[in-house]
Amino acid sequence: MDLNTTLEVLSIGLNETIGGEPGGPSGPRGPGQLRFQDLVKVIRWIIFVVCSMGLFGNLLTFLASSKIVENGESSGTVFMKCLAVADNLACIRVLLNTCMPLFGLNLRGLNLPVCKTLAYYSGCTMIISNFCLAGLSFDRLLAVWVPVKYYQKSKPKYALGACIAVVVATCIFCIPMIFRFGLSPPRGLCDFDSSTLLAEIYVQSNILGFMFLIPIALVGGSSVAIVFKLKQTSKTSAAAANTSSRKKEREITLSLVLLAAFFTVNMLLGSISLILTTGRYVTDFSTEFLLKISKELPVALNNAMNFFLYFLASESFRIGVFATFGVKREPASSKKGKPAAK
Repeated sequence: MDLNTTLEVLSIGLNETIGGEPGGPSGPRGPGQLRFQDLVKVIRWIIFVVCSMGLFGNLLTFLASSKIVENGESSGTVFMKCLAVADNLACIRVLLNTCMPLFGLNLRGLNLPVCKTLAYYSGCTMIISNFCLAGLSFDRLLAVWVPVKYYQKSKPKYALGACIAVVVATCIFCIPMIFRFGLSPPRGLCDFDSSTLLAEIYVQSNILGFMFLIPIALVGGSSVAIVFKLKQTSKTSAAAANTSSRKKEREITLSLVLLAAFFTVNMLLGSISLILTTGRYVTDFSTEFLLKISKELPVALNNAMNFFLYFLASESFRIGVFATFGVKREPASSKKGKPAAK
């Protein structure tokens, strides 16, 4: 059994018989097997709907981010754009890996080039998405803790350079996945070769470390520090926070805190499922497979829900979204200052 990259959720198609173990003998299905297949199908459809909404939401986020601040770009909005692109690529990954069996296509069993390409693409997109969010978290941390130096020296090109560095480093780091994946007998499905100690160490460090634990630590730690600082300065810097540009930057920060909390909870749930399946704590195949499928749901939510959290937490973002469709809306504060029409 491999160590469960995100590709492993496609171990079987919906039309395959679920026996006591992978590749069990075919035959009539009992009531329990039917219920299991139905549950797997429901989870796949939920993931499909979540990712489809995420593709549209992330596109709107990319378009609306430039309309949040007056000059069109800031470090915060550049990180938001990079995260939106990375999350859309990750949503496509989840759709390819998890939802294709709904339409009778199991990509893991096509051929060796497809297997290796999907393995590499899956590893890259998940790590890039998580570290783009970590970059946004660190950017907001600097904006809150050293605001004077941040607004003097922060430039959009630095944020873009950081995102490019994440992409390049991740693409290099994930190269071994190309060589470690193959079509394993007897079923000819794409699996990771964990037969050697080096392979075990690589996968554990890749999945548990770079895909889960390190991003959780960076995002969660930054968010805690941001909340702590915001509470300290909520009264003393109220006047400065009310300026137009600072208010919009503050809204980006609050959106990030909400997003980080959502991300941390979902990733912890995914980590628990991952540990249960990779640590061989679950020996029943049906339960193990269900955990692998279920693990993709919090991952899909992380990649798909950013737009909705931004829209909920930031008035400036809502105004930017409406501006994307050519609808002009004024901030609530400006409406309060206008005299009532007679």
